[in-house]
Formats: sequence, C-alpha cells, structure tokens
Amino acid sequence: MNYAPILTLVGLLALSPVAHAQASFDCYKATRAIDSFICTYGPLSSADRAMGERYKAALAAAPDETTRTAPRPATKLGEAT
Repeated sequence: MNYAPILTLVGLLALSPVAHAQASFDCYKATRAIDSFICTYGPLSSADRAMGERYKAALAAAPDETTRTAPRPATKLGEAT
C-alpha cells in the first residue's frame, strides 16, 4: 500500500491552524506575523485562548458599564504597552 498520500495529508493537517488549539481570534483573518505565529504554535494558541477567556470573565465581573464597554488596548509587535 502506498502511504505517501496519507502521510502528506496528515502533515498538511498538522501544519494548518485548524489542527492546533484555536486562538482567541479568527486565525484565517490573521494579517500580522505575530498573529500567524500564535495560530500555528499550539501551546501559544492555547495560552492565547485561555487569556482571552479570562479577559472576558474579568470584563463580565467589572463593577460598572464604563469598565465593561471600554475598548481593548491594541498593541503591535515592538510597541510599548
């Protein structure tokens, strides 16, 4: 039996963002290098998802509407926070 097509498919699936844990954002819309890296590196993608869930929980527990509706700070790679 020729296993080459099966091994190729398994390899491609392992490299795709779908094969890894989902990040907290849509990986198919990732345009920055750092976002793509988060999507393709499983442990980092999992950590991003967990951080996003904790962030949402913290916003939901916020004491007032102003805090809950405050925009998230946008940061770019290399930008001071």
